This record gives sequence, structure tokens and C-alpha cells, in this order.
Amino acid sequence: MAIFEEPMDLTKAGARVTLTSYDDPGEEMHDAILNPASLPINVEVAVGELHPVGASNTTLQYGHTKSLTSTLELYFSTQLQGRFRSDGHDQPGRTAIAPVDIMQYVNWLAAFCFGKEAGRAPSPLLILWPNVLNIIVVVRSFRTEYIRFARDLTPTAARVSLECTELRFSHKTSDEQRKDGWTKQDPLLESGATGRPMNLKPKGR
Repeated sequence: MAIFEEPMDLTKAGARVTLTSYDDPGEEMHDAILNPASLPINVEVAVGELHPVGASNTTLQYGHTKSLTSTLELYFSTQLQGRFRSDGHDQPGRTAIAPVDIMQYVNWLAAFCFGKEAGRAPSPLLILWPNVLNIIVVVRSFRTEYIRFARDLTPTAARVSLECTELRFSHKTSDEQRKDGWTKQDPLLESGATGRPMNLKPKGR
């Protein structure tokens, strides 16, 4: 029973992204679906102003390039999560789908707003969206809505909005930005065939 209808058809897969902890990439990996009308990517350059004595105008001076910021809208649903397999392939012909607790996926993603213990920062989130946006980010804002419900009123679909900032570990040149943008990932972390982390199998699978 749907409380209200959403424009996205949650029975059909859109773009699939893989999410995992950058600190513990083999601990848990989960897939989510997005079907964006747009993908906002924001980059700001900090510019300083010099005020020479006696000058009638100021002089602009480059300061630094700030990290990318973006907003992603992700979907979790029982129908889609039940089709995903741990080897990175879905099962489109599968008709019997085991019940999936959507709230566990939402709670797992919300955990990136909290540290594992007092005095520790939250883990960065590794987002693998092949050929589009493969980056390590810090979650700055998290918002979720449960948008569909079963007959017993347990949630069957959720929409999660993330505001995130790129966590950059090395200097990026203008040539690298022109060539790779934000699609290039450490080859040890990504499989070119599936876009999923290589040799990183969640425990118990």
C-alpha cells in the first residue's frame, strides 16, 4: 500500500551507486539507487584582496580552491534492495524477494554523521558511481523521508538527501581536473568491470 505516489518508479533500477566506509571499506557495502533530474556540483575559489597604500583599487590574489560540494538524493526500497546480490549483479527476473528492513540501510548511512566513539570523527564515505562521481566525502547534512509503506505500515522505501564535501588527500592540478574530473578513483579501490571495490568483501558474505 502506497501512502502517496512518487514520480520515480522504485521497481525499476536507475543509476546504481555503491556506498562504503573509507575507513573500513570491507566492513559493509550497500547499494542505493538515484534517478537525478540534476546533479549539482559546486566548487569555490577563495580570493584575497590586497589594498596597497595610496591605490585607488584593490588587487585580487588567488588564495586556494575549496573542495567540491554536492547534494545527492538516494533511494532505498525493498523491491530493489532485495534484487541486489553481494557480487555486484542484480537479479531482474527474481520474483520472490525476501523481506528487507529499509530502516537498517537508512540508519547505516546516517551513522556517517557520528563517530564510532567519543573523541573520534565520523568515517568519510566512499561513493562509487562509475564514470560520474567516484569520490571520498564527508557528510555535512543528512535528511531522510520514508515515502512508501507496507500494509502493516512498516517502511518499504526511503529517500535520503545528502549534502557532502569532497575529502581530498592530494593536490589536484588543472590538467588532472580537465582529464578526470571527479570520476577517477584509486585503481585498488574500484573494479572497471563493475564499479565496485575490488577484493573488498563484506564480512559474512
